[in-house]
Amino acid sequence: MRGLWLVLVLSMPLQACAFCFQEAGQRYGVDPVLLQAIGITESNLQPGAVNLNRDSSGNVLSTDYG
Repeated sequence: MRGLWLVLVLSMPLQACAFCFQEAGQRYGVDPVLLQAIGITESNLQPGAVNLNRDSSGNVLSTDYG
């Protein structure tokens, strides 16, 4: 029973994430698999990921979160 509880708890974020891509795909007319592939490529699906956009001289122009 304890192992089943652990599996259920650990699988919840994956289901929520999949639902998010499905909902966004329907709303904007984009394939949810494509949205998930972009998320994996950009941040490896890490919600706390931060990207600094720099110009050619290395100065930070903007910051992307998530």
